[in-house]
Amino acid sequence: STSMRERSHPDPFEDYVYELRVDHAAYSLLMHKNGTPDLVSHTFEVGEEVFVKLSRDKNTGRAVVLAPVINDPDHKYFGRVLVQYHDNQSTCHVRPRRILKIGDEAAAPRVLICEKTCEFRRLGRVQLSKEDFCVELGCSWGEASNLLHQHSGRLLCIDISHEAIASCRKRYPQIHFEQMDCLQSLDVLSKAAAGCTKLFVDLGGNRELDPLIEILNFAQKTIRPRTIVVKNEALYRKALDRLRSFGTQDIGKYQSYQIPESSMWWRELGQDSIRHDESCEKRERVADRDEEVERHCK
Repeated sequence: STSMRERSHPDPFEDYVYELRVDHAAYSLLMHKNGTPDLVSHTFEVGEEVFVKLSRDKNTGRAVVLAPVINDPDHKYFGRVLVQYHDNQSTCHVRPRRILKIGDEAAAPRVLICEKTCEFRRLGRVQLSKEDFCVELGCSWGEASNLLHQHSGRLLCIDISHEAIASCRKRYPQIHFEQMDCLQSLDVLSKAAAGCTKLFVDLGGNRELDPLIEILNFAQKTIRPRTIVVKNEALYRKALDRLRSFGTQDIGKYQSYQIPESSMWWRELGQDSIRHDESCEKRERVADRDEEVERHCK
């Protein structure tokens, strides 16, 4: 079945992945976005575990490299990598840009930021193994939870919505779901997530940064998983703005970027969050005072 699996579908992956690196609290903070592969190197070793991006059978893309990139221009599959899929042992010559390397457990702890749901779920396929205890914060109605369950050894899914959790428990009885307001129950979260190796966070995906920064700081300092995957549009935009403000060229051309003065950038985000909270509190105090004055006037 060599190469038939790949040729049978049009190529839907004209968008690729790049990462923005930031160092914070011993974590490398990475951002996944569409772009040309760079960090996903075209150098693959025989026996290396990889994930092949497929238009269908998205849960069966795990494979092992049988032969590295073919460098002979006269070869029928010049520039491709020979892999064998785990699900049915079939083989295929695959373009390197379709291949994602499985998360390296020897690498430094890291945070992966993505903008889109498809990227969030793709990272679930790539970053997890059956040895992982995965915790998902913001599981909503459980679609991503079901995927994470397929690729992890143990899974705990948490959401603030009683309705969503009740629905998830009916739809996916094999998965452990818990209702919790994480920000109001940090001690409970810490105990429930003890031993977590991979943390997936999607708290609305596009909400403001204040609660997200608090959760990420808490997770890095207390839970300390090897990998944190977070989907948040606002944080993604902040990272892009940081690159542009320092004149970074060719954003989207490469996969890996170092955010300039990354530690300072993260501290600034935290300070902005604090100032935002103080501003909100001030407006609330003024509103309360105005209401009190209005009552006395009556």
